[in-house]
Amino acid sequence: MRSVGDRFAFKTMLPQLSHVFSYLGPTELVLSAEQEAELVRRGYEMDKWNAGELLTVNGMMAASSDEPFRFSPLGIRRLVAVPPEAFEDEEIEPIPPRPT
Repeated sequence: MRSVGDRFAFKTMLPQLSHVFSYLGPTELVLSAEQEAELVRRGYEMDKWNAGELLTVNGMMAASSDEPFRFSPLGIRRLVAVPPEAFEDEEIEPIPPRPT
């Protein structure tokens, strides 16, 4: 990282970023167009980050994302979250919460 006025910028962008977009928003971090395009290609929700929303889900997606469980940073598909109305059918029963 380097200082650019009152904000930060990457000297070089590493292949693995450790949740930097969970902590720094566009008012604290400057990205070049090339860096932003690379992050979008990797699956980061840069449109939401540019709108001021931190990427708190896996450091790549915003909490308001409608697809938080469909893929991992490695591109592996995961179980999709089931909406509560799916359990209105008698055939499907929700898994009870774990005892604490």
